[in-house]
Amino acid sequence: MSEKEPKKKKNLFDSLKDTFNSFVDEKNLEQGLEQSGFFRAVRLGRIDEVVQYLRDGQDINAYGLSRQTALHTAVSKNNLEMFETLLKNNADPFLPADDTYGTTVIDRIISRDAHEMLAKLRKYGVDLSKTDQRGETALYKAVEQNKPEIVRELLSWGADPLWTGKGQMTPVMLAMSRGYVEVVEELLQHKAVQANLNHPEAFGMTKEPLMHQILEFGSEELAPVLLKYGIDFNVYNDDGLTPLQNGISRGEMKYVSLLAEKGADMNAMPSAGEGYLPLHFACDPWRWKNVNTTDVLRVLLFTGADPNILDKKDNATPLSILLRKDNVADISGCVDVLLTFDAVTNVYDNHGKTPLLYAMDLDRQKMEGIVEKLLEAGASPNFPEKDTGKTPLHYAVLRGDDWLVEKLMEYGGKPLQKDKNGDTPLSLAKKQTPAPAYLAALQGQPRVAGNAPADAGVQQAQARTKRNKGGNRPR
Repeated sequence: MSEKEPKKKKNLFDSLKDTFNSFVDEKNLEQGLEQSGFFRAVRLGRIDEVVQYLRDGQDINAYGLSRQTALHTAVSKNNLEMFETLLKNNADPFLPADDTYGTTVIDRIISRDAHEMLAKLRKYGVDLSKTDQRGETALYKAVEQNKPEIVRELLSWGADPLWTGKGQMTPVMLAMSRGYVEVVEELLQHKAVQANLNHPEAFGMTKEPLMHQILEFGSEELAPVLLKYGIDFNVYNDDGLTPLQNGISRGEMKYVSLLAEKGADMNAMPSAGEGYLPLHFACDPWRWKNVNTTDVLRVLLFTGADPNILDKKDNATPLSILLRKDNVADISGCVDVLLTFDAVTNVYDNHGKTPLLYAMDLDRQKMEGIVEKLLEAGASPNFPEKDTGKTPLHYAVLRGDDWLVEKLMEYGGKPLQKDKNGDTPLSLAKKQTPAPAYLAALQGQPRVAGNAPADAGVQQAQARTKRNKGGNRPR
């Protein structure tokens, strides 16, 4: 049996090549081995030795075994004197390290907030507006790494915040999209940025107004900074919405409160879309986050929103939208807020219904409390649906709802009022078998609740309707 052949021992080059998994080619690796003395001197900060190596013909931009240049090493060691020595001898700060990202010396300086080294680059004539192999300038890198102080320095040295490389965003767009508040504030010191706040196309962005775009980016925290520099906060986007309407539709409470505080138009008429005004959006928050709707309503109403303004599509008040859509968790609390600010209860929308008729369609748990609130606020139980002529009392009888019939009768419901078919609530009740418990009440005089006489609801409704700004008043 023959002896096993001895396993061939790898030389140093083969071992290193396996370790680096072929990231460095053979020629460069051999050079790195030959130049290890130079890189060791750089690491140890031995400037005299480094200078001697350079006099002897050492390539200052060669890569060592660490797959980076001597200038990279000087930055990593935070050795400013070594860094300056290498720069004096024409070290190239744009060369990438042989790593996954291709880190340049400028990348490393910015990530380490090495302000003195950055100043040395400028001192020795390095063009900081030049792009590296990724098409990035120093300013782009500073913005990307959220370094406001370095951004300020670069801008003071003439960096262009509107410049962009192939396939890159401008520094302004990058900062906006990431919500870097301090960086944006530094960029806003630049005259070109200030001059184009209402023209975001200059930043490489879409023409959508910036106050809308920051919501799309999820960067609403930029709003105070932009407002400080005079951005238009009542501008419409292509969907016909102002920033306030857009903010409400997204449930951004802090953003909405800020705009309200700054004097945004609470009653801005939409130029397109569903026709919702700010209060209507608040009453139909179809894509909100966890926001207290009653708080939004209070903010809007306290800052001048008209509780009775009509939307553009359905000619509906916020109260009608609230009750028809039934899209709010604390709908009862929202009704309270609107009524506190004198919301009109007896007004039709284009569907021919009043808020009371909509309230009767809510589920039982919500319906009873809200119907009672509306009646107490002056809602008339005798205003009929326009298409059918049926009053709330007609519908209560058709549903066989004892509580609702009695409650409407308390507030002056008329059992003999005819609908368009000639039916009255009383005649409808008489057709029911067995006879409903409320039939006797319909046949007699309506009971009056406390200090609310039979016609009190109508009188209150008429008084409020007179205050309505352009409402579709019932006839």
